[in-house]
Amino acid sequence: MSRSLFLGILIYTLLIAGMATVSGEMIALALPFVVYLLAGLLFAPDTIKLDVSRHLSTERASPHDDVVVTVSIANQGSQLDEILIDDIVPAGLNIRLGQSRHLIRLPKNGIYTFSYTVTGPRGGYGFDKVKVKANESLAVTFRQIQLEAKGQLFVFPPVIRLRHVAIRPRRTRVYAGSIPARAGGSGTEFFGVRGYQPGDSPRAINWRASAKNPDTLFSNEFQQERVADVGIVLDGRIRTNSFANGHSLFEHSVQASAALADA
Repeated sequence: MSRSLFLGILIYTLLIAGMATVSGEMIALALPFVVYLLAGLLFAPDTIKLDVSRHLSTERASPHDDVVVTVSIANQGSQLDEILIDDIVPAGLNIRLGQSRHLIRLPKNGIYTFSYTVTGPRGGYGFDKVKVKANESLAVTFRQIQLEAKGQLFVFPPVIRLRHVAIRPRRTRVYAGSIPARAGGSGTEFFGVRGYQPGDSPRAINWRASAKNPDTLFSNEFQQERVADVGIVLDGRIRTNSFANGHSLFEHSVQASAALADA
């Protein structure tokens, strides 16, 4: 129940009781509450006109890295005697330093800036709203709004450096890459010997094989290197990743997938 509603009910009760009992003392007892309520309504905050902005020290972090969130509030309206600022922190993030709630007085054209540090596990986190509640010094009435201040934080799994993983797919694409295509052509790795063709570089001629066949020239052929599509499938089913005592291997599976993708 709001304070203004409580005061209204109290004043109404005292006035009814005073008139019913024809008691001037009872009616006089209601007068201070009437003055208090009228003063609160008179000095109630006007329409809240605030501009809010948000800045993250980084949008990409590793698990449990410190990320500093900075929020700035600019008052474009009248003076606000008492304002409660509550930045909504996404579920999963923990505040390590500072506070996301601040109770301040914000004058006209005033700017208030605060920062706090968050950490969190792997995942994506979206900052969206900042709650603002303003009331006058008597705390009789208040106005509450939500301001949009978007921000995005991605916490990536740590990548373990692995030695190069040799990929030998059955098929490759037609574009040049770094994966042996099991086909002769231009490349760096020796693949075989074939008959000389016009346009072959003199450096490609295999003089030893040509010496054994005086009537024919032979050229070295190298293995082509092309690109290939490689997909890593992560099984995220609970029964697949469950471990002893209720522990899960899912985070380790994600880390292993990321390491393979970077190898």
